[in-house]
Amino acid sequence: MASPILFKSSDVERQWDSDSRKHPMLDLVVGDFADAAYEEAGWLPVMTSFIRTYEEDRELGGSGIHPTGRAADFRTRGVPRQAVSWAVDYLNGKYQYDPRRPSLPVAYAKPHGNGPHLHIQVHNETVLRPGFRTGGDD
Repeated sequence: MASPILFKSSDVERQWDSDSRKHPMLDLVVGDFADAAYEEAGWLPVMTSFIRTYEEDRELGGSGIHPTGRAADFRTRGVPRQAVSWAVDYLNGKYQYDPRRPSLPVAYAKPHGNGPHLHIQVHNETVLRPGFRTGGDD
């Protein structure tokens, strides 16, 4: 079964479904987030942004990660604050963005760009933190 994700527009959905720049680890982390958010909080995530041009990213104050296919944004308007905080803690507790730069998060939710949203990002070195297992190991 596919992870429960809605999309702001058909353009964002098309990008997510077919853009070759989508990083495999982002696909895994977003799927994990969507499944867990729905199970834990009844939150059906809405992806608002995935691929951007470098110009669009710069105008929104981005760091250049969206154009590379390593970041996705999710709407938080109307989502209980505790559910958003839970998702941030869950993802940052389970995944490490870059072991060489441990202070950088996989997920954060704060006003930036177009407004408040949950930002999920991965690096080529993003890993599952020690102590976590993927499904099917039981």
